[in-house]
Amino acid sequence: MRFLSLLITIPLTLLTIVFVAYNTETTEVVINPIRALPTEMPLYYVGLAAMLVGFLSGALMVWISSYRLRIDKWQETRRTAQLEKEIEAQKVKIAKLESEQARQTPPVEAIQMRQTTPMLSLED
Repeated sequence: MRFLSLLITIPLTLLTIVFVAYNTETTEVVINPIRALPTEMPLYYVGLAAMLVGFLSGALMVWISSYRLRIDKWQETRRTAQLEKEIEAQKVKIAKLESEQARQTPPVEAIQMRQTTPMLSLED
């Protein structure tokens, strides 16, 4: 992607520099069509202004079209934070249950000892 960006940016920059270098003549430009007062300025100002307007309008269109993606990302970030809080709460519950279970169950050695000692019978 970076290579493609450079492949497009470098030639456009060179073309802009050549345009500015070769179009230094002044031209009449009417900025306000209602008053129709012509203003004289170098031709490269007109070209650069047109390029700037094109760039800014393109950037605005990209920003507007990516609105839904930004909203989705924001919602996913909020949902991720909510799920992380739930995971932490479940970890706390598990730790509490494990500690309660450890207190309630007898040690394994006591269980094994009961199983290995023979039971006394009444016949003896």
